[in-house]
Amino acid sequence: MRYENKFELVVDLSPEVDLNWYILKLSLQPIVENAIQHGLRSQGRGTVGLTIEKKDEMLLVTIYDDGIGMSKEKVQQLAETLEEPSSPSKNVGLKNVHERIRTVYGAEYGVSISSREHIGTSILLLLPIVEDPYKISDSENA
Repeated sequence: MRYENKFELVVDLSPEVDLNWYILKLSLQPIVENAIQHGLRSQGRGTVGLTIEKKDEMLLVTIYDDGIGMSKEKVQQLAETLEEPSSPSKNVGLKNVHERIRTVYGAEYGVSISSREHIGTSILLLLPIVEDPYKISDSENA
């Protein structure tokens, strides 16, 4: 492990979440990596959290850190970059995850960001519940 004993991972899995539900490959890794690289690395240590819960018929996956956080302006800039399909971005991993979620599941799903300077950052992935990866939704077959 590259960051041995420097970072703690906290996982909170809601009891109603079925571990057999699917999420897109490489949805979590770039965001966890961003939390370490941009949020915690300069501090030398910290916590990355992963919370997974069910709300209605959606899966809410939150990746958060207790790192340096971002200004309101930076969060707004990132949010605008995520929503602008043609905009070039330094935030390739985050934008890629957001666009893949929207492409596969629809515009009502995706990534949202919240952050406070010196407090930390939280990234929410809003996903449909997928029990069969080859059948995205029943409504497509109706």
